[in-house]
Parts: sequence; structure tokens; C-alpha cells
Amino acid sequence: MLAAVAATALVTGGVLAGSGVPAQAAESDCGSNQICLFQEYNYGGRMLNITRIGACIPNLKGWEFNDITSSVVNNSPSTIRIYQDIGHGGKYVKLAPGERIANLSSVAIYNNDGSWFGVNTFNDRASSTC
Repeated sequence: MLAAVAATALVTGGVLAGSGVPAQAAESDCGSNQICLFQEYNYGGRMLNITRIGACIPNLKGWEFNDITSSVVNNSPSTIRIYQDIGHGGKYVKLAPGERIANLSSVAIYNNDGSWFGVNTFNDRASSTC
């Protein structure tokens, strides 16, 4: 299963495909059918690019993206959830298809049972996604 997830995700902004060249990501780098997590507000810094076709990442630590997400883009045709805990646990933020959040410091948050938690910060709290 990890191999399947590995085939669907790409971290941009670190080392690109062995090129050794660091790159800055941008919102426009998030393509069709992709979910993109960004290290900085306003879609800046490193980007984790996830191809949506059934891809869930139960632990963002393996992608060196645990607890560092500050903005997110959902270019997939499905609603997604970004979870606070590893293994799709804890509170979460959900994004409808095409939705973007430039700043996760004041967003609608839900409890793991789907009930409303309130508006609060989710900056640097993402640990899994599905």
C-alpha cells in the first residue's frame, strides 16, 4: 500500500527528482485531480502534491510534512479531509472540490465524529489526509 501512495505523491520544494535544485512551489503548481499542501501561508514554501485517485496518506511524517501545513488546495473532484492526528484521527478541516484555503490559522474545524468544533487555528497541525 505504501508503494501505491508513493506513486501518487510528490514533494516539491525540497529536492526535485534528484536534480538537487530547491524550488519554491506556487498555487498554480497544483494540477487537476490533485491535492496540494503548502508549508507556508498563501501557497508558498514546499508543497506536497497528492494525486487524488484513491490516495489517502495516514502519516504525513513519512513525507516530511507532518505538522507544517499552512495552506491547502483541493483540485480533486472529491471533498477531502485534513486530519490533526496520524491515522485519520482527531479534529479535521474539510475542503470541497476546487476549494482553497490560503491561511489555516482561522478555519472551520470538525470533531472526528463529524460534529462541529468551531473556528480555530489548524496551522501546522495536519498529520494525515484522505
